[in-house]
Amino acid sequence: GSRCPFNSLNIRAISRGFACQYTVLHGRSSHVWYGCRGRFSKVHGPVAGRADWDDQDDMGSAGQVLVTGASGFVGSAVAKVLTENGFAVRAMVRPTSPRSQLGGVTEFAEGDLRDELSVRRAMHGVRYVFHVAADYRLWARNPNEITEINVAGTRTVMREALRAGVERVVHTSSVATFALRNDGAPVDETCPLDEANAIGTYKRSKVAGERLVQAMVAAEKLPAVIVNPSTPVGPRDVRPTPTGRIVIEAASGRIPGYVDTGLNLVHVDDVAAGHLAALHRGRIEIGRAHV
Repeated sequence: GSRCPFNSLNIRAISRGFACQYTVLHGRSSHVWYGCRGRFSKVHGPVAGRADWDDQDDMGSAGQVLVTGASGFVGSAVAKVLTENGFAVRAMVRPTSPRSQLGGVTEFAEGDLRDELSVRRAMHGVRYVFHVAADYRLWARNPNEITEINVAGTRTVMREALRAGVERVVHTSSVATFALRNDGAPVDETCPLDEANAIGTYKRSKVAGERLVQAMVAAEKLPAVIVNPSTPVGPRDVRPTPTGRIVIEAASGRIPGYVDTGLNLVHVDDVAAGHLAALHRGRIEIGRAHV
């Protein structure tokens, strides 16, 4: 890597600890640097954290956008940034899902990813799809529930997107689909994880869901961009998510022990900005992912 040029730059720390991440802002563009102990590596180029980038293409805000999982932590942040940038958002939610964080949403479509017809109705007439919905549980009494949403549900959304002829799909995957390096160095999008080596139902389901999308991009020309956010934290985590619960329990002194490990954290609003950037700049390529 190279040393991060801190002088005269606006440095915003996203996370600290085992895998530090900093966003180095240069006017309208930014670069993400990873590293520890003063050594940093730039892993990818300009990141759009706002809608006024110079090279914005014709992926405009006209037409309707469907956001699955819009009532969730990440989904509500994605819906928020879309409405703030002029998109008309249709939120796909379950009948019992809370909607307090979806003030800017213009339309709701009640449904379930396991119900193909409800997904088809929600998809009708939309231009873009953000598939954010996922069963984010680290453990479940019935592991098949996680797989049904994260794999079978993803297949349904992608098939219906093809049927509806949407222009672009942004699929929310996870950094859980990347394999760790034996030398402990930071990983990037070129380090895919085999499903057989993924630990736990959630990780296996996210790997399987991502591979499914990649296969449909290759075989059926699905216009999908895959994004791989790390662990989100921030406001509006009302349930909370498993990650949010860890933060709350640690702050309350209710965690009896600690493990020697690492965790990459990212503000949920930065995750949402990354989703918007993926709509405008993401590459639809076989095997391509975007951290």
